[in-house]
Amino acid sequence: MLNTLPQPDVDIARFVRVTQAEDGMIDIFIADNYREDFKVQHFVSRVQKAFPGRTRWASLSLDEIDNVALPQSGDAPAHSVNQQRVLSYFRKAIALSASDVHFT
Repeated sequence: MLNTLPQPDVDIARFVRVTQAEDGMIDIFIADNYREDFKVQHFVSRVQKAFPGRTRWASLSLDEIDNVALPQSGDAPAHSVNQQRVLSYFRKAIALSASDVHFT
């Protein structure tokens, strides 16, 4: 088993999952609607070149992609960029003793 699996860039991470099966193969799961995306194809080709003969891929719906386990890492952010932005708005509102927050 590999210590670290190649992971997709942040901009395609929602559409691509990488796992390692018990047989040692690297499974790449790609959302149906993003199979033809250049960044997705580039990532898959990089992984296939790095691990020749040890990769396989499958196309899944976005709902199924969400059910594929994300790799756990200690340095992974707990929130997405958008979630962090919204949380920062609420922190600022608390600091300013605001009674409500309006998004426009």
